[in-house]
Amino acid sequence: MLERYYRVYYGYVLDSLRYLKAGVKFGPDSSIGDAKFVIRIANTEIVIDYSDHLTLAPQFEKYPWYFKFHYSEGYHEAHDNLFPFSPVSFYDWQQYHYLRQQIKYTANGEMILSRQYPHGNALHRRKQVQHLLKDRYGALAATERIEQVQFWKEISNSLVSVCVPGARNNILDRGHLQYLAFGACTISPKIITMLPGFRKLIPDVHYIQCSDDYSDLPEKIAHCRKDRKRCVEIGRNAQQLFLETSTPPELWKWVVTQTQKKRSTMPEPPASLINRTVDVVIISNATNRTLRQVTENCISSLLTSEDDIQFNVVVVESIHGINYDREGVETVYPETPFGYHAYLNLGRKKGSAPYVCLCNNDLVFEKKWASRIIRAMEAQPAIVSASPLCRHYHPTQGIKPNSGLIEGYQVAKHIAGWCIFQQRKIYETIKELDESFIFWYADNDYSETIKYHDLLHVLVTNSFVDHLASTTIRVTEDARRRQLTSQQKLLFDRKWAKT
Repeated sequence: MLERYYRVYYGYVLDSLRYLKAGVKFGPDSSIGDAKFVIRIANTEIVIDYSDHLTLAPQFEKYPWYFKFHYSEGYHEAHDNLFPFSPVSFYDWQQYHYLRQQIKYTANGEMILSRQYPHGNALHRRKQVQHLLKDRYGALAATERIEQVQFWKEISNSLVSVCVPGARNNILDRGHLQYLAFGACTISPKIITMLPGFRKLIPDVHYIQCSDDYSDLPEKIAHCRKDRKRCVEIGRNAQQLFLETSTPPELWKWVVTQTQKKRSTMPEPPASLINRTVDVVIISNATNRTLRQVTENCISSLLTSEDDIQFNVVVVESIHGINYDREGVETVYPETPFGYHAYLNLGRKKGSAPYVCLCNNDLVFEKKWASRIIRAMEAQPAIVSASPLCRHYHPTQGIKPNSGLIEGYQVAKHIAGWCIFQQRKIYETIKELDESFIFWYADNDYSETIKYHDLLHVLVTNSFVDHLASTTIRVTEDARRRQLTSQQKLLFDRKWAKT
C-alpha cells in the first residue's frame, strides 16, 4: 500500500511538512487498513484517512484524533474525534505561490474548461458532461487532457470551469481544489467536503452549484456570460477560502491546535440504539425435496442466529403449494415468471422494517451476523448497503475474517449478491430494483446503480453468512438459461454504456 499511494497521499502530507521545514523521521509502515495511516506529532498519535469515500477505519472511535481528507457534511459531524484535513491539492508549494502571481482570472475569456480525465466512478459523468459541452459550445469547450501547468494557466483566459467530482458526485477532488486555489470560478454539483475549521464551500459564494445530473449547465454558463464580474468575485472568495484553510501553514496549525485539546475515545454505540427489526426476503424455487430442504435449512439458521433481533421473513417461492409458514415467516407465490429483481421487489414491499436483507435460499447464517452489520450502520450512517463475509469465498479473494469494513462495488468480492443488507431508506434514492434483470447481471446492475447515486456499500468482515451453491439458477431449462445470460449481458451493456 505504501508504494502504491506514496506519491499521491503520503507524499502530499510529507511535502507539506517539508515546506514548513519541519523535522520528519520515518518509522515502519503505519497504515491501518485501506487508505489510512498514523503519524506522530510531538508524541501525539493521529490518524490520516485519505479515502475518497465515507467509511472510517474499523474501531475509529479508539483514535482521539482522526483527520479525514474528505470529511463530509451530513455524515461525519457526529464524531467528536473526527476532523477535516484538506484533500490533495499541490506537492510543490513554491511553484503554486509562483504561479499564483501569474494566473489572473478575469472571466473575460470564452473558453469553458472541463479537462478532467474520465475514469473510475467518474467515467460516465465526465464523459456525459464533456459530450454535452462539446455538442453545445463546440471549440469553446476545452475537454482534452493537457500538461498540468498549462491546465492551470489557461484559467486566465477562461470564462468558467465545469468540475465533475471523482469517486462521488459531491466531493472536492484535486483538480477542482486547484482551480479554487488559483481563484477560478467553477461549476459543480453540491460539494459536501468540509475543510479545516469545519469550513464549508458555499454555493454562489465559493462556486456555482448545478444539478446533480448537470442538465442545467447551459443555464449556469449563460449566467456566467451575463455576469462576469460575479464570476470573478466567486473565484476570489474561493481562493481566499483555500488560503485560509489549505496551505501548509494553515493546515498544520489546524492539526496542532486540535491535538492540543483534551479528547477521549468514543464508546461503541449502546445496544439500545439499534432498531432490532429486519425484513428478510428469500428467493426459493423448490422443484424437488432437496431444494426445499435447502430453503428450510436457510430459514432455520436465520431464525436461530440472533437473540435480540426480530426477523420478518418473506419467502418468495416459485412452486405453488410449498409452504414455509411459521411464526415470523410468510410464503408468497408470484404470478409472474421468475425474475430475481422482480421477486425481491415483491418480497421487500411486504414489510416496513428499517432494515431489509435480500437473500438467496442457499445460505447459512452465523450468530450475530445481523447485529454486527447494524452496529456498523449505526456507527456510520452513510453505510446504506452491506454484505456479510462468506468464509468459503472471500478468503479466496484475499479477504480475511475480522479485517474491518471494506468499502467497494466489485460484484461478489464486495457486493455479495447472495446476501445484501440495506437500510430501507436506500429505496428513496434508487426507487426499485430494475426488473429487467432476471438473474445474471442483477448484481452488476445493483452495483452500478448505487455507484451512480454515490451510495456507500461495505463488506462487513466480522459478519458471517456462508453461501453454499447457486441452487436457484440450476433448475432452469436451457433456453431460459440462455436468456438469463447472453440477453442479460446485452441489456446491462446498453444500460450502462459498457460497449
